[in-house]
Amino acid sequence: MSRGGIQGFESERLSQILAARRLSQVQLAALVGVSPATVSKWRSGSQAPERETLERLAGVVNVTPEWFTRTPSAKVSLPLFRSNASAHVAARAMLEARMEWAQDVALALSEFVDYPAPNLPTRQFMEPDEITSDEIESAASECRELWRIGRMAVPDLALAIEGAGVILIREETGISQIEGLSAWSSALARPLVLLSADKDNGYRSRFDLAHELGHLILHRFIPRPTERDRHKQLEQQAHRFAGAFLLPAETFACEVRTPVTLDDLLLLKKRWGVSVGAIVMRLRALKILDEEGAQLLFKRRSARWGAKSEPGDDDRPPERPRLLRRTIDLLVEENVMPLDSIPRHIGLAAHDIEMLACNLTITKDRFFGYEPVVNARADKCGFCRRGYLAAPLEGDQFLLEKRDVNRMRISSASQPKQARDAMEKLARKGLLSVELFTSSQKTNIRLDLKAALEQVTDIREQSLRLLRRFTPNPLDAIVLVDMDEALFKFLRDEAGLSAQLHSAPIYTYDQLASMPALAGARVLVFLGVIDDHSKVRSVNAQMRVKAPHGDVAYLSVLTIVDSAQSLRELEMFLCYGERGADTFTFKSAISLMLPNLDGVPTSWTQELELLQRMSSDLDQRLAPALQTRLSELLGLGIRRDGLFIEGKNGPLNIAADFVYLNTDGDLSDISQADVFAVVSNLLATARCNNVGLATPPGKLPGTVVKNQSVYGQILVNLAALCPRNLRDYNDAILRAAFLRASHLQELNYAVDEGCSAEVLAILVAEVDAWNSTHGNATPEILMALACGRLKLWPEHLERFVRHCRLAITDNWALQLLDIVVEDVNT
Repeated sequence: MSRGGIQGFESERLSQILAARRLSQVQLAALVGVSPATVSKWRSGSQAPERETLERLAGVVNVTPEWFTRTPSAKVSLPLFRSNASAHVAARAMLEARMEWAQDVALALSEFVDYPAPNLPTRQFMEPDEITSDEIESAASECRELWRIGRMAVPDLALAIEGAGVILIREETGISQIEGLSAWSSALARPLVLLSADKDNGYRSRFDLAHELGHLILHRFIPRPTERDRHKQLEQQAHRFAGAFLLPAETFACEVRTPVTLDDLLLLKKRWGVSVGAIVMRLRALKILDEEGAQLLFKRRSARWGAKSEPGDDDRPPERPRLLRRTIDLLVEENVMPLDSIPRHIGLAAHDIEMLACNLTITKDRFFGYEPVVNARADKCGFCRRGYLAAPLEGDQFLLEKRDVNRMRISSASQPKQARDAMEKLARKGLLSVELFTSSQKTNIRLDLKAALEQVTDIREQSLRLLRRFTPNPLDAIVLVDMDEALFKFLRDEAGLSAQLHSAPIYTYDQLASMPALAGARVLVFLGVIDDHSKVRSVNAQMRVKAPHGDVAYLSVLTIVDSAQSLRELEMFLCYGERGADTFTFKSAISLMLPNLDGVPTSWTQELELLQRMSSDLDQRLAPALQTRLSELLGLGIRRDGLFIEGKNGPLNIAADFVYLNTDGDLSDISQADVFAVVSNLLATARCNNVGLATPPGKLPGTVVKNQSVYGQILVNLAALCPRNLRDYNDAILRAAFLRASHLQELNYAVDEGCSAEVLAILVAEVDAWNSTHGNATPEILMALACGRLKLWPEHLERFVRHCRLAITDNWALQLLDIVVEDVNT
C-alpha cells in the first residue's frame, strides 16, 4: 500500500506512461522536478505523489491526473513482434503500452456501443511444430468461409477484420523495424492489432494485417518464444497464412501464366492487392515456382526496381480502420458526449486518442470523404423499438433487417442424465449458494467445498479414487488451487497416501512463483472448484516452466463449464505437452454446465441499483415492501435463500411436481439456490442445443456462426426464451428463476410481436391471480420490467401497465409501474 500522497495511485500506470512516452525514471524526475529516487518509490508503490506533484506529473506526460488512479485493465496477451531480433527493448515496451491504451480506449467506448462479435477460426495449437502447411491453408480457407468473402480478392481487409470483431489501430510509431503486432484482450474478449503507419504502402500494409491475422488464429495458445529459430518459425507460418488468405489457391493459381514474368506479376499485384515479392513467395508455396525460379525472379526484381520498392506502390493507399473512429463520431453526433468530454472520459490526451483512433481529427463537420450517415443510439432508434435493427454493413452503409427469433425451449432433453446426477448430488444439502453482486466472468453459483466432501459420499469417494489412480509416483511437488491445505491433507489421509505424499512440498496458487523449476518433475495440481478457466490456464503456463518434460496431473473436485466444447478445450489445453495430446492428465470428480456471467451485472445488481435510485428520490418515499427488499439486498451478498422477492404467501418455494429434481423428500430441504442452479444448468444446456457434457468429442457440433458477413455480425435469428416455458412451468419460483437466470436477449420480447403477445397473456393471468393469494411471481415480473430485463412489444407493454394499475393497488407495485412508464417515455 502506498505511504503518503494521494489515495489510489496506481503504480502500474506510471510504468505504462514511462514506456509509452519512452522516458527513463531519471528523465521523468527532471521534468517533474523531483529526485529519481522519488520516481522509483512511486513506481514500486511504496510512495504516492502529493496532489500538486501529481498534477505536475500529469501535465508533463499529457494525461489527466485522475488517469493515474484508474485501475489498469487486464494486460493483453504477450504480443509477438515482427523483426524480433532488431527490435529494441524500449521500443517493444512502448508498443505494448500503446496496445494497452488502445484496449483502454476500446473499453471506454464499449460502454456506449456493441462491437461486432469475434468471428475467427478456432485453432488449439500448443507448439509450432504441430502446424503443417495444410493446416495453414485450411485455417485461411475457413476464415474466408466464416466471413463469406468467397475466393476472390478482398476489397478492404481492414473493414473485413473489424467486421470480425477485431479492434484495429494504425498509427505512426517511429519504429521502422516493427511493422505490426497483435494480442488477445481478456478484458474486451477479442483481439487487437496495431499496424505501423510509418510506411505509407497499401500493399505492404494489407500483407502485414493478414500476417497478424495469422498469428491471432494459429498462435493464440503458443507461448511467445525467446529462441531465434522458434520465433522465425512462427513468422514463417504467419507469412504462409497471409499468402494463403490473400491469394487463395483455388482461384489465384488459375490466373498465373507460365513462364512467370515480372510484368505479369505487376498485373496480378494490382488485381489482388499484394506486392510482387509476396506473390513470388506464394507461387513458391504453391509449387508453381521452384526455389531456383523464385530466386531468379527476386534477382530480376532487385535489378529492375531495387529491393525496397516496386512500380505502383503509390497507387493503393493503406486501408484505414473505421470502428473506433466511427464510434467517436456517433457519440458526438448523437449528443451522447460532448466533443471535449471524450478525452476526459477516457483519461488520455486528445492527441493519443486521435492517433489510436486512426488519426481522427475530432470535428463535427468532418466526414472523412464519405457522405454523412444518419446514426441513432439503440435506445432512441425508432426502428430498434419496433423490432428492426442495423444489420450487415455493406460498403459504408448499414442496412435494416427484421430480426427473427428462435424460441429456446426447455424440456427433458435439456437435462441429460449426467447433469441430473450432478444436481441430485449437490441439492438439498445446503451446499449451493448464489453470489448476488459480482461482475466477474465466471458463474455466480458457489459450492461449499468442505461440506460437499464431508457430506456427499459419492463426491468424496470419486475424489479419493482420482487421487489414488492419477497422482504421479514418486511425487516432487503439490500445488493447491482454491483448496484448503487442511482439507487436502484430510483427503490425502483418507486415500491412504500419507506416506507417498508426505515429503512432497505443498505450494498454493500465490506461491507458484517461488516453486523451483525441475526438469522432468512429477507434480500434482489439486483444484477445489474450477470455475475460473483463465486461472487454471495460468497454472498450466507456469507448470510448463516449472516442470518441463515432466508429469503433471490436474485433479479437481468440481469443474464448471458453459458448454461441452469448453470442457473439451480445457481438457485439450491442460493435457497437451511435449508428447502430444496425452502428455499430462486432467480429471474431475464431478462436472457441471453453468453459464458464465461474462462481466454482465447480475439481476440482483440491477435490482439494488434501481431500489437505491428510487430510495434517493426525494419526491416520494419508497414503499415499505420495497424498503424491506432493499434492506434484504444490503445484507449477505452470498446466500442460499432470499434470492427472490416474496409473494403473497411469503417466500417462494418449489412444488412437489418439479420434474428436474427428486421431490420425494422434504421440499423445504430444496433451497432457492438449488432451484436457481438447476434452472441455470437447464438454460446453459438449451443454449448449446441440448448437447450435454457427456457427449463424446466426435459427436460435438462444430462452431455455429449464424448470418455472418465480412462486414460484421448480422443480428438476426437470436434466441428468446420460449413463452411456453413461462406458461408450463407455472410455479412462481420457477418463473422467478427464469427471469433471474436468463440473458437479457432471451427476455427481449420487444423484437417479436408474436412472442410478446404470448408472454403478455401469461403476465396478465399472473397479475389477475395476485389478489386471490396466487400469482406469487408478480413482484418478480414487475421488478424484471422495471429493471429493463424483461421487455415487451411497445403496445403490449402499454396494455400490461394499464391492466396492472386496475388490478393491483399495492404501493410497491404502483411505484415499479411508474418506473416502467418512465423508462418507456425516456
